Amino acid sequence: MKIHVRLLNNTAHDLEVEGSDTVGSVKAKIMEKEGVPPQQQLLFFADQGLEDARTLADHGIEDGASVCLIAINMQG
Repeated sequence: MKIHVRLLNNTAHDLEVEGSDTVGSVKAKIMEKEGVPPQQQLLFFADQGLEDARTLADHGIEDGASVCLIAINMQG
């Protein structure tokens, strides 16, 4: 299935994923496309933060869903 990942700069990318994929594995795919390390990514769906250890299906994410990516800067 495909999901749309929207960034705060109004760009978006489609990712090919499975419902059984964990949020952590999706973050790894985002890193490949965007270069943002997983630990600096916050993902949201339906105004809820997504937990790395849970699957997309656990969060109710289906084909064509849009998730929002917020990249945080962890430098001190």
